[in-house]
Amino acid sequence: MEQLTKLGIKNSIYEVGYGKAEKSIAEIVEKQSADLLILITYGHKGITDILFETVTDKVKHKITIPILIAR
Repeated sequence: MEQLTKLGIKNSIYEVGYGKAEKSIAEIVEKQSADLLILITYGHKGITDILFETVTDKVKHKITIPILIAR
């Protein structure tokens, strides 16, 4: 949080959710009236992503705010 403040980002929050990741993240985004969601990914590629839809893919269908995806 301190690093975000140094970058000029104000009013940032973090929260721990429980249950299915995509549902929990969407609920937190709605509850906090968030303007932006930042997700960290592991960067899997190839057949794994094709066979198993990633959490990031599932989340982007459940929320309407911009998502910043970082590795």
